[in-house]
Parts: sequence; C-alpha cells; structure tokens
Amino acid sequence: MKNVLVMALVGATLVSGAAFADADDVAADKGAIAKDNAAIAKQNDNVAANRAAKADAKATGSTTDQAVDSVKIGANKTARTEKNLEKDVDQKILNHDVKDKD
Repeated sequence: MKNVLVMALVGATLVSGAAFADADDVAADKGAIAKDNAAIAKQNDNVAANRAAKADAKATGSTTDQAVDSVKIGANKTARTEKNLEKDVDQKILNHDVKDKD
C-alpha cells in the first residue's frame, strides 16, 4: 500500500509539473500501460484459478484448503487493485505528455 501512495504522489507531481514531452515519452507511457494491463490480466487469471481451487476444496469438504485459497484470492485482488491504481497514474501521465506534445 505504501508503494501505491508513493506512485500516486509521483504521478501527481509529474502531471502537475511543467514538462515537455516527446514521442519517446508517449511511447514509454503506452508501454507502461500495456505492462499494467498484462499484470491485471495475470491477476484476473490467478483469481479465477484460486476460485476454482476453492470450489474443489469446498466439494471435498477441506476447510483448510478453502481458507488457504480464500487468502490467495484476497492477495490477488489486492495486487490487481494496486496495478489498477498504477495504470490510472500511468494514464494521467500519458494524457499530460500528449497535451505537452501538442
């Protein structure tokens, strides 16, 4: 969570500061957003896999495995939320760089 706050502060500073963007900055911003999207997709896949494992554990009556899978689901959801916040910051930086480029 500390990383999310740092990223938000850095992003806010970059968005509010005066800078001159070029094509390389815009390309880097788009690359960062693509990486964020890939990480979000991975977390979505992990959540789906953990939910399937939890359903199997529930079917077999293993409460311990259900609890472990629930923790994994929560961890993946938290990671997904963090990546969504990073993506939002990257999108704001991209929007700022596109405005500066014009």
